[in-house]
Amino acid sequence: MSVPIYFMALAVSKSKTDVVAAAVAGQVPKTTFGQGLFPFSPYAHNPTQAPDFGLQVGRQYTLRWPSNPKFGNGASANVCQGDNSNAMVAVATAAGGSERGYIENTSASLIRSTIIDDYQSIFRTVGDLVAMTGGAKQSQLDSLMTRINQDTDTSASNYSSYNGNGRRVIAAPINDGGTPLGSNNRIVAIGGFLLTPTGNYGNGGNQAWCAEYIGCWLQGSSHKCAVGGGPNAAGAYVARLII
Repeated sequence: MSVPIYFMALAVSKSKTDVVAAAVAGQVPKTTFGQGLFPFSPYAHNPTQAPDFGLQVGRQYTLRWPSNPKFGNGASANVCQGDNSNAMVAVATAAGGSERGYIENTSASLIRSTIIDDYQSIFRTVGDLVAMTGGAKQSQLDSLMTRINQDTDTSASNYSSYNGNGRRVIAAPINDGGTPLGSNNRIVAIGGFLLTPTGNYGNGGNQAWCAEYIGCWLQGSSHKCAVGGGPNAAGAYVARLII
């Protein structure tokens, strides 16, 4: 690229010179968020097993728990696929039936803003405690439907076939279940999840709201992080100009 020169032109007898420049963008890990996190916190399955903490890519995990979660086969279970075990039901019920997975302010309007507009009332950092705010918040089903309908692909049943604008791809804090179980829940990671099509979310208070775990999450992107299958295949990232 040629750029004009001014004062040096007197010495070198030319008005332009070539400049070589390069810029490199990369994905930088992000652990603190002031906006963009969904107002639910799924449970880790193994709180000490980084980077996925026991969650498996491609399986569905619980955003909102039913009022009376039950492990079982077929119709006897009312929890999400990835949480369908006695161990995870025990984690979900340890804090009492009112704790359903919400982590935002109890104001319905603020929760709606968090779901639809990526608002957060609390800064969150990996390693912080996260308070479960309780209640079924059934009125937020409409907010969830609105968020899904913001996407250009509302029908893909899984992430491998998804080709939308990213609005169904959400980031949620994954917590360790608490110490002791059911209290002092601590954020161990930020996970990427895909919201399912609208017809999969029920209107009953005893129904689970599920999302597919996709591994890492790149803020502002409709696609999964391009960090491969190595030790950084989970967590949250942001694109930055690094050179």
